[in-house]
Amino acid sequence: MEKLLLVMFALLGAVLLLLGQRQTSITEYIPAERTFKVGVSTSLLSSPIIIAERLGYFAEENLDVLLVPFKGGNACFDALIRFDVDLATSSDSVIMFNSLTRSNFVTLASFAESDNDIKLMMRKSEAIDNLAHLAGKRVGMVKGSASQYFYDTLLTMNGLNIDNVEVNIAPQEQGAALMAKAVDAISIWEPYGYKLRHNSPSQVVTLSAKGIYSISFNLIVRKPDNEQYQPQHISFLRALQRANEFMVENPQQAQQYVAEYLKVPLTEVSALWPDYLFRLSLDNTLVSNLNAQARWAINKGLTEISSPPDYRQYLDPMALNAAIHKPLVRTK
Repeated sequence: MEKLLLVMFALLGAVLLLLGQRQTSITEYIPAERTFKVGVSTSLLSSPIIIAERLGYFAEENLDVLLVPFKGGNACFDALIRFDVDLATSSDSVIMFNSLTRSNFVTLASFAESDNDIKLMMRKSEAIDNLAHLAGKRVGMVKGSASQYFYDTLLTMNGLNIDNVEVNIAPQEQGAALMAKAVDAISIWEPYGYKLRHNSPSQVVTLSAKGIYSISFNLIVRKPDNEQYQPQHISFLRALQRANEFMVENPQQAQQYVAEYLKVPLTEVSALWPDYLFRLSLDNTLVSNLNAQARWAINKGLTEISSPPDYRQYLDPMALNAAIHKPLVRTK
């Protein structure tokens, strides 16, 4: 009987040892927590993401998020396509321009809007009193972005059909190009317009164009990642919603955090802040805007396609619906 008990205990110990080894081997293959890299435009339009990261809202949603700054939404989008980042911030115009050549991305949400983010600036010495005087002049802009679309919309709204030399210049270099007389005017977004006005107040003039064009800023993801990481995208958008609420309740503190991230004076952020609306949305308004911009690109001969893409296929509201717990207009 004693021998039988010893055999049974020996077998039981072997089984437990085997199970323990099996558990250890399984644990070894559990992947580490994923870091989500987000391409963030260094603009006030990115404020909700900046605030969410600063206040730890992403971490509280069990997300490991790394913000990767870029000079503009077009650069953010390019980084997304290169797989340098997992999410990107970009304007509706960047979405439109890229939709003319590719369909491997979708928009998860719009999170910021402004009708005064882009300005047309000129040298005072040139005495350009109105847009008609820009005929034949060199105009600096970021091609393939809201900068290009804004300038042409400005001409159209003023009933002008003039020929210019459009010069593609990175946003951070436009001010220097204008002052060096490499171009006669620039279509520039904030905060670069503010910096130029602040550094050369007596040498530049800004053409009033508030309300001419309303830019939206959006969260973009590659299509294959959209379904695979949808739970994480829901958490990400929940964090942005909390950031929006914080900005409404604590505007001065929010401005301080954004100024620190962008490494600009607080006075600069405070001066520009009233021009921005921060809210989560994704509806047919964006679809309509993209269609209008695509028709403009087609009419301008900027693309070989003859009709706008179906932009309902470039928007997916599922993550946003789940994040804010209320139904949105379906886009497909």
